[in-house]
Amino acid sequence: MSENPYDALVETLTGKFDVPPGEAAPETVLGDIALDSLVMVELTLILEDRLGFPIDEGALRSDQTVLEAANTLAELRERSRHQEASPR
Repeated sequence: MSENPYDALVETLTGKFDVPPGEAAPETVLGDIALDSLVMVELTLILEDRLGFPIDEGALRSDQTVLEAANTLAELRERSRHQEASPR
């Protein structure tokens, strides 16, 4: 079973980027916890590796809440699964 995108996002924010757990709440805007564009690129690369599917450049944005970003990750995971299952 693959990892839950929300859990992976929160654990990455709190573990790799030292965001206090209380600040990684679903309604927190990523930009409000000092995630600038360079950090967003790094976050995207870490999550791609951790979750095992491609994340489009710009899919995660600093104006998203933690929950919105997690929902974006879940949508990308489903799209990736459908692409893998499609006959070529």
